[in-house]
Amino acid sequence: MKVDLAHYGYVPPQTDEASPLSSEFDKTWPMLGELIDQGTRLVSFINALVPDKENTPFLLNKFDIVWGDKYDIRDTGLFACTHERPFNGTTIQEMHNYSKVFFVNHPLYRQQALGIQVSDVRSIAKTSSWAGPGGLGAHMLQCSSAVARQSTFVLMGFFNVG
Repeated sequence: MKVDLAHYGYVPPQTDEASPLSSEFDKTWPMLGELIDQGTRLVSFINALVPDKENTPFLLNKFDIVWGDKYDIRDTGLFACTHERPFNGTTIQEMHNYSKVFFVNHPLYRQQALGIQVSDVRSIAKTSSWAGPGGLGAHMLQCSSAVARQSTFVLMGFFNVG
């Protein structure tokens, strides 16, 4: 079955670098309603991609546009807002004024035999909750305070719980 997602792909004015930060008076990214009205409601970020502006301009190299906090968490007490990706030595204080879009990583993993990492279903009620240690809401509030702005995206496991 062919889906033709390319038809819905949003292509920002700049595809190889972040747009300036949006403000109340200067919106550099469209709102969801605008994307839907334009028929371009799919924003696709791909990790480690050399963009092909001619054939697939809607596939955006993730770390040209966004930055995120620590993502390889195996203990609910370790969710923290520390800049981790892209790996460029920038501190979270420097990221405050950076034009890249901020996203929060909130999946919890557990280590299995042979070094295989899987989503930790055992802690789903805690990590998908709003409050409490390891909760998504507490993590997001901590990050918005540390970065002095809200995250644009949240990466999490089990979005249907909590």
